[in-house]
Amino acid sequence: MRIGIDATSIFLPLGGIGYYILNVLKHLARVDHESEYILYNAGPSNNLSQMPFQHTGNFRIVNVWRPVLRWCMKRDQIDVFHGPNYRLPARGLHGSIVSIYDLSVARLPQLFRKAIGRRRDFVKSKRVAQMADRVITISRHSAMDIADLYDVPKEKIAVIYCGIGDDFFPETDQTPISKVKKQYDLENREFILYVGGSDPRKNAVTLVKAYSMLSEIHQRVALVLVGSMKKRSEEIFKIIRDHHLEQNVTMVDDIPQTTLRVLYSQAAVFVFPSLYEGFGMPVLEAMACGAPVIASADHLYIPTHLVLLLNHIGLDQNGLDPPRRESRRFDQIERNA
Repeated sequence: MRIGIDATSIFLPLGGIGYYILNVLKHLARVDHESEYILYNAGPSNNLSQMPFQHTGNFRIVNVWRPVLRWCMKRDQIDVFHGPNYRLPARGLHGSIVSIYDLSVARLPQLFRKAIGRRRDFVKSKRVAQMADRVITISRHSAMDIADLYDVPKEKIAVIYCGIGDDFFPETDQTPISKVKKQYDLENREFILYVGGSDPRKNAVTLVKAYSMLSEIHQRVALVLVGSMKKRSEEIFKIIRDHHLEQNVTMVDDIPQTTLRVLYSQAAVFVFPSLYEGFGMPVLEAMACGAPVIASADHLYIPTHLVLLLNHIGLDQNGLDPPRRESRRFDQIERNA
């Protein structure tokens, strides 16, 4: 069988979907030596030598211009095509599969600035889900959203849970630990860790607000924010400036998995305040590295597998107004550390 996959995301700066696709391909290369895989890349063509499947005989990378991808698939006589990033440019000779991870654009439209763009993205992804022969998603929570909001028959949706990559385990080697702590000025301080960037859905602003209220811990507990802060981060930077937290809040972007493993392993606590997730991979990664985890529990659209952490120390203070609630939660963390 000849399988075509849109692998563009692994040739771009890696984010959540890029790592997901890369790990899927890595494990396919281990278990399937009979099917032929053609990986279409409509992005940059660098880093090819670093791909874990580069030297296997049944994987081939084809660099394409996206508008001609449909033609390339016909030329290559693709039997089944997989669009692992919401897109499905064409069907294979015998069918097509699309991966849809979450429906945040539909569930939290207020977080997306351009109303016309939101509507267009929703209509496009709904059409793709209905056109595909099979829809893969990563949680029952997302499967219910796809069925309800996209009007896709439940029997057409396959839930395949995420797994943990080989890079995530408790780091105990003092050499990389010392190097990372020195690099980010964490040698003599504990730190609260966040992974998610400035995407409003990830809700970093609430964490920064809560941290800003706890001035008594700033000298001995830092806040480390991992992820891009290039877009829609104005409020985060304003809070940091207004409370003079430039020496207490560390921002880290574009780091290797080995560095992220050290940060997870050494964190006093990992905080995941996201408003909506299809799955929530950072929670799983942090747990695999042995970090204590606090995840959102108040929002309607958080999957049930995240709604379980640290309620036993009294974090669910529903009677408090939001700013005091944020401060109370981290005060509880501090007292129970």
